[in-house]
Amino acid sequence: MVAKYGKHTACVSIETPQHMFIFDAGSGISLLGNELMKSGKHKELWLFLTHFHHDHIEGLAGFPCARDKDYTLHISAASDPDKPLEQALKAAFEPGFGAEMPPAKIELYELMEQTYEILPGVRLSAFYANHPGTTLAYILQVEGRKIVYCPDSELYGEYATALQDYDEKIGAVCRGADLMFHDGRFTPDDYKKNRNQGHSSFIAAVDFAGKNLVKALVLVHQDGSYADGVLDQMGKDANARIEERGYKNLKVVVGREGLRVSA
Repeated sequence: MVAKYGKHTACVSIETPQHMFIFDAGSGISLLGNELMKSGKHKELWLFLTHFHHDHIEGLAGFPCARDKDYTLHISAASDPDKPLEQALKAAFEPGFGAEMPPAKIELYELMEQTYEILPGVRLSAFYANHPGTTLAYILQVEGRKIVYCPDSELYGEYATALQDYDEKIGAVCRGADLMFHDGRFTPDDYKKNRNQGHSSFIAAVDFAGKNLVKALVLVHQDGSYADGVLDQMGKDANARIEERGYKNLKVVVGREGLRVSA
């Protein structure tokens, strides 16, 4: 059983004194929406979608803030070659709203692999992740912090060939991040059985963060079949890897529902 870590799918929120930034809209966004509606603190929300696989957008249809005309949702993502962004977004909302878009004001932005100043003093960089389909990952620079969100990403690590420079490419832009959320889906043994599917072993994620001077790493998107005991052991093994490899300034935790981190 997974009682400690939860079963909701991807959603991470980053709150500053002025703004609320949300990454992905898995089922966890419903819990966040309930909190936001209760507090009434942020009426303008910035939502960044990595891609349109079901586990990253399934919460949109039930997102409480989308049902309130007093909310503004700035939604950003990339288009797939076979489906324009607006069409993909309508399909994601459709289970909850039918053919109509929700009452909240929706501002839609199509992103490419570049850096945007989305608000004064707030920079967002998007880059393509190594994952099937058109998948983005994000770097948010705000309040003097650099935060990376990269939940679906296959690092090659020790398996990289001379032609596979993905690790180096994203390392160059993620280097020195204060906080990084990265795919840590598999144990090393399970990764060997699931290579080239677009997900990483958690050890590869720890090594990547350590080599690129990341200060804090949250391992996310674990295999849904893993019980609490396996995930607990992941955390222990990740910290043992830090000691073994001498990544002295790196802190790591396994992501769980309701986790709060200060960057």
